[in-house]
Parts: sequence; structure tokens; C-alpha cells
Amino acid sequence: MSSNVIAGLVFCPDCGNLLDLSTSDSEVKCTLCSYRQPAEAFENVEVVTTRDLGHDHEKCPKCGNPEMTFHTMQLRSADEGQTVFYSCKKCGHKFKFNS
Repeated sequence: MSSNVIAGLVFCPDCGNLLDLSTSDSEVKCTLCSYRQPAEAFENVEVVTTRDLGHDHEKCPKCGNPEMTFHTMQLRSADEGQTVFYSCKKCGHKFKFNS
């Protein structure tokens, strides 16, 4: 099973679908194929999630502050990347980057 665990996410060994381990059932079932496994087989799998607090480790080009706040907006067409707006909390310098 360990080869199906990537960064705390567990994937179905048959079809590769992401498995939902939050179920209260006695079995973990794949929603795409017929794979089933007793839920107890996953009780030692550590799932770690983080929350993006609007901080990025982009260094301020003006003062060198190692951490800036950012927000994103979709300003171009939907098939292009977002625009990332950075702001330095130390000196107030702002710039944007088209991802």
C-alpha cells in the first residue's frame, strides 16, 4: 500500500483515483472502480494538510525581506495563468508576476 501513498494522499492501487479516507464506513471504497479495502488498513496513514495564509517565500527585490504577502487574480483569459500580486510587509514595495 505504501507505493500508493504520495505526500499523505492515498491513491487506488487499481485505477489511480484519489481515495477518500474520511469515510465512517468499515471499508474504503474507490468511487471509480470496484477496489475495496478495510478502513483499518489505513489507520496509520498520516494525512497532513496546510492552509495558505497568503504568504509566499518570494524575496522582496527592494529591501531583501525574505517573506512577502500575495494574492492572485485571473486577469487574462481562462486558459492562461493567474496574475500574482506581491506586497512587502516591511517596506511596502509591490509588484506583479504573470504565472
